[in-house]
Amino acid sequence: MSPQGIAALLLLANLQIGHAAYYSPQIFEQVVAVRLAGWTAGSLTEDDLRGVIGYVAVPDCNEIGRRVWLFHESEGWRGPYLVADCANHIENHHVRMRKRGIICEVDFQTAKRWGILGMGPQHIDVAMVSWE
Repeated sequence: MSPQGIAALLLLANLQIGHAAYYSPQIFEQVVAVRLAGWTAGSLTEDDLRGVIGYVAVPDCNEIGRRVWLFHESEGWRGPYLVADCANHIENHHVRMRKRGIICEVDFQTAKRWGILGMGPQHIDVAMVSWE
């Protein structure tokens, strides 16, 4: 494929490059349980959970339920991850994420695989893509 074709594909695929942070243990599982119960906007179904290898949170709540693939230098591209949470707009968390270049927050197990636990506020570079 030509460089122009690859560039066009990446634009169509919604590629984002930035930093990732991570959730503490069991937090995503609690968030998913609440969304499955329908107790909040952006609910999920059991079908949404099928085949995913982890969870991510993103700044935009309209993305909940999407499947994304992440690139990290230790693993290459892996996925799909389910967008299961989003930034709190009441407390302007989405603004802080964007200012810090954070495109997503990953689940604890992904952070553990990547070897980034306990690094404090340090964020690692990732790429995220969605075809949906």
